[in-house]
Amino acid sequence: MKLPPATSMPEQWEPTKSSSKYGVGWYRGHRIGDKVQKGIFPASHIALKACHVTNQGPYETVEPAEGATAREVASVLREWHPLWKKLYLERDVERFTALRQAMSDLVEWRRQLLSAALTQDQERSLCLRAAARIDWGNRLLGLSLVPRTEGGAVADPDRLGPVELYRVHVSSAAAEAELRPLQQQPTHAGPHLRLSLRHASASSLELHFALYDAQAGQFFSENFLVKSTKCGQSSFLASHAAVFMDVYRPEGQQLHLVVRVIRTGRLLGDKGSGDHESYRRPLACGVIDLTTLPWDVGGETEHAVRLVTCNEADFHQLHELIVRKMGHKMAPLQPSLGLSVCLRPVSDPEEEGLPVVRMRGFPEVIMPGDVRNDLYLTLDRADLAGPAKNIEARLMLVAADGRILQDCLSGGVGQLEPSCEWRSLVLCRTCTPRWGEAVHVRLPLEPLEGAHVRVELRHCSARSGREPRLLACALLPLLQRGTVLPNGPHELPVLRADPPGGAQARHEALHLTTLLISTKLTQNRDLLALLRWKEQPDDVPQALLGLTKLDGEEIVKFLQDILDALFSMFSTADGNSTPYSGLVFKTLVYILSLLESPKFEHFKPVLDAYIKGHFAAALVYKGLLRCVAHCAELAGDAGDEAPSVEHCFASLEAVMQFVVQSRLLLSRATGTDPSEGFWADLQPMLAACERMLTVGASGPPTLAQGRSIRF
Repeated sequence: MKLPPATSMPEQWEPTKSSSKYGVGWYRGHRIGDKVQKGIFPASHIALKACHVTNQGPYETVEPAEGATAREVASVLREWHPLWKKLYLERDVERFTALRQAMSDLVEWRRQLLSAALTQDQERSLCLRAAARIDWGNRLLGLSLVPRTEGGAVADPDRLGPVELYRVHVSSAAAEAELRPLQQQPTHAGPHLRLSLRHASASSLELHFALYDAQAGQFFSENFLVKSTKCGQSSFLASHAAVFMDVYRPEGQQLHLVVRVIRTGRLLGDKGSGDHESYRRPLACGVIDLTTLPWDVGGETEHAVRLVTCNEADFHQLHELIVRKMGHKMAPLQPSLGLSVCLRPVSDPEEEGLPVVRMRGFPEVIMPGDVRNDLYLTLDRADLAGPAKNIEARLMLVAADGRILQDCLSGGVGQLEPSCEWRSLVLCRTCTPRWGEAVHVRLPLEPLEGAHVRVELRHCSARSGREPRLLACALLPLLQRGTVLPNGPHELPVLRADPPGGAQARHEALHLTTLLISTKLTQNRDLLALLRWKEQPDDVPQALLGLTKLDGEEIVKFLQDILDALFSMFSTADGNSTPYSGLVFKTLVYILSLLESPKFEHFKPVLDAYIKGHFAAALVYKGLLRCVAHCAELAGDAGDEAPSVEHCFASLEAVMQFVVQSRLLLSRATGTDPSEGFWADLQPMLAACERMLTVGASGPPTLAQGRSIRF
């Protein structure tokens, strides 16, 4: 008998029938997934399992006695294992790490299911969690999903009737949206993190807490600032807590909480500097790894922060040295501050009544009325010529008329209110200071033409009572060619204060990085032209065309303002059409169809909230009905208009919601019956759709026909 090739993985074989032996010390079986090719293999490599035999005889079926979920987990792990190794070879670190965590969880859950130590409720909950994790992993790997019963088991078509199987498919499709949050966040009960201080020494310190992504090498949250004094720590500890919003990141991401300790007071350790001076000096840094933090709501953990110090020139990257475990460049802080923090995931930050620390980015869903107008400016470094100095940077926001704007600069969320000036660390005896500090600039809603950020570089003398001397300054305009300056690094020329007139020195520059998080200011010219279309109406066609080429994330950020602008240019004040009505409708249905895509389907509540609470165009319903009727007439032979026709019928439900709401607004304003005359306006559109549905009735329906029938 010719045997199949040997394998190093015995679990890839299964015996035939009820594990009958083939000779002495051998079993006869076949490969899993290939029942045609059979062979024998040593009994010492086989572990017998309890099983159930049905339909005994030549066509009998042998099934393990373990549950269906445990069997599915084993099968899935066999399928994922080679794909997991392939991700490693392709250097896909993010998916490799996420899949590794998912496989570890499934192995642990399978062990719990086989232990027979769970109650029925616990077992059912664990089966549902395992099913959700399996579907999440299959979606991550691009594999097909399977319909499931209410208990999470895979639907067996051999044991279900056609009607019941159809119901399982329908319920699985309907429950997919509900299961998605569980798949994206399988073990996390709350995306917000509550931080509170438990122990800290009483001294003049600033503690800056921020969340750090080690994989991307950047901070992604604002700073939570705690400022203490030498007068005692009782009140200091009682009130210093905050909630970090939207902390959850995808599995496998290296998430850390970084605390930077800044000493405030004298410039140097000598006695010549007065106690009344409040220079900010680097002291120490600590890092808490949040990757393995238990994310169950109510589970509080206490962490002692190990603080280390380093050479002043490396303080800007000390947190990176700690994460990389480069111990030769740092040393423990002596004496220790005894810093300890408590972390607790929470589901509703508003119940805590604490300061909120937001992320440097937008949440997944931006509701109408959520306004942000923040600029995060990171002061990186300066390259100066001449002898070494004790350099401090001072930032301020200056309007076009030269006045300094008040209450717009902040180093973090905490006790301190925003001020008109922000001061950096003082780095001593250097001409190339590296700060790595972030400033939160609250941009005003007033026009920003001519406004700029002024950065002053000053020399701080070690002698008491002397005002820091101005060395140079740099200017960062907030607007560049009409739009807000782009995100990313910026190199600014340095203007010296010593020569008359502020001559620019060679090879001197200030480097900083900006990140704009705003629902009112845009960095895209086409979007800016659309929002300000009344100032330059001739640019409207180009702006509308450019809007359809924008990334979807940029559109949903300004969704309310975009819809307001589109409806304002769709019709005149008396309800008549404008020269841009047709192009506006094409843009409108493009945006609405974009919200129908799976990527942006979670923005549907945002659109519903806009229609019910913010939509105010009472005279556009007739024009919208005429445009839909026109698209129905073109459906048979659309030509170049085919994309617009498809977008129209893909978003037909949302368009009709606007029609109904517009008619209701008009009836409230005039005090008339909403249905009076409405059916007469609706009839031409319905007739056009009816004619569209009869075209080519003998053949398969077109895309527009199918979507209109669904609506």
